[in-house]
Amino acid sequence: MEFLNYKQKRRTECEALSHRERVAVCLLHCKRLAPFYDCFSKGESWGSPMLLQEARNVAARWLRGEQFNATSLSSQLEKVTPDTEDFGSAAGSYALSAATSHIYLTELIARNDLDLILYVLQNCYDIVDFIVRDILDPEDKLTITEEQIQNHPLMREEIHWQFAAIERAKGNEDLLAFVLRDVPLAAEFGKKA
Repeated sequence: MEFLNYKQKRRTECEALSHRERVAVCLLHCKRLAPFYDCFSKGESWGSPMLLQEARNVAARWLRGEQFNATSLSSQLEKVTPDTEDFGSAAGSYALSAATSHIYLTELIARNDLDLILYVLQNCYDIVDFIVRDILDPEDKLTITEEQIQNHPLMREEIHWQFAAIERAKGNEDLLAFVLRDVPLAAEFGKKA
């Protein structure tokens, strides 16, 4: 799917979601991104995977009906978000996307802002895009086209997975069970490469 079509369809589909459904979809995507942060944190001996886990736990509790103060958790997450100037590797970029997605998750709970879920979905898309670019052009010779990237099986799978998750959330009466089911981990992207 061409990127602009994906982007428009993503917006349209997410506009149709309720606040709770948006949080559930966002949480599901954060679960997929968490292994990137975990891997980075282990490799760099920096960060706090447990804090990202706490953000996901808070979101799950919120889906159960509990309330919490998002401001405090968001500011804590910002402190463990890697800066690309300090960590310029691909792992650092992936960890940055994972951490910011968790910040967006906590902010989404506090305010039903469509852009927040769109940012998280974009972060997932971008990571897969980077992985596909690395697969197709490992020496960074800039010889690949956008069409090759968009037609790569991993990119098509990611887009399909995102829209399937959105569709499964719509009207779902048990959103907590929906997000607690196993999801393909981000680490699976690397195994397919």
